Amino acid sequence: MRKLLEVERFDERRSASKERSQNYEDVLIVGQPVQISLKKLAPSQTKLIILNTSGEVELFTSTDQIVSTQTPLSLEQFPEINLLSRTFSDQIKDRSLQISFQDDNGRQLSLVKLKLTVVRVCLDIDADRDGVIDEDNPQKADWKWGINGHGAVLLVNSDRDIVYSNQEDDDTKRLIKGLLDLKDFSFMIVRKTGLRDLPSGYELYLSVNKDIGKKIRIYDELDRDSYELIGPGRIRAKIRDTNRDILLAIEGLSYPQPFTQKWWEVEPTFLK
Repeated sequence: MRKLLEVERFDERRSASKERSQNYEDVLIVGQPVQISLKKLAPSQTKLIILNTSGEVELFTSTDQIVSTQTPLSLEQFPEINLLSRTFSDQIKDRSLQISFQDDNGRQLSLVKLKLTVVRVCLDIDADRDGVIDEDNPQKADWKWGINGHGAVLLVNSDRDIVYSNQEDDDTKRLIKGLLDLKDFSFMIVRKTGLRDLPSGYELYLSVNKDIGKKIRIYDELDRDSYELIGPGRIRAKIRDTNRDILLAIEGLSYPQPFTQKWWEVEPTFLK
């Protein structure tokens, strides 16, 4: 689980004021919980915390217990909390979490304000193998063999489209050349829902691990030059446009070996 404010520690020497305030901002992904360690943020004399939210943000513990807001809670009982949003933002920083750290007399020691923007980005495939890329198919992250199975099928593009041509075989090329190539590809769609632009400083990437990067190539959308985004030697690529759906083509470079993992994962990630 991703952690917010993980590098932050309360520094009692930072300010001589009695009421210290710290302001931050971050991005949440729809449906993906993130964690905040309240104990690490709290001044040493903290006994109580009061949490306040605005906008659609849910707070709960690691055991899925709902955390109350606007009421004093024991820091000892709630050393960390999880945040979750199920809807995307209409505007940048339209959600917030405020954390008040207090001593046992109710005197405020520190105030943390966290402005939040929630985005939804989906990477979709033909999970049910009917030739259509469905939006957010619930089985897109699973694999099952057989006629009634699910999970996208990836072809290995190792042929030569023009048999008597002196051109290189398809699996040695680093860009798409014409309609004959397209029949050997599978396709993915990066779907963006919500804000037209990401908050300042945030970028969206596609990534795979090093082993998978040796076995596939992913190309950018087909109405451009369709150069390689991910492949041998390159396991992460920035998605330039995040305000619309983007079609990507993917091909296999090698067949799975016996007794090895036969499914591969590609995931979108946000970097700040």
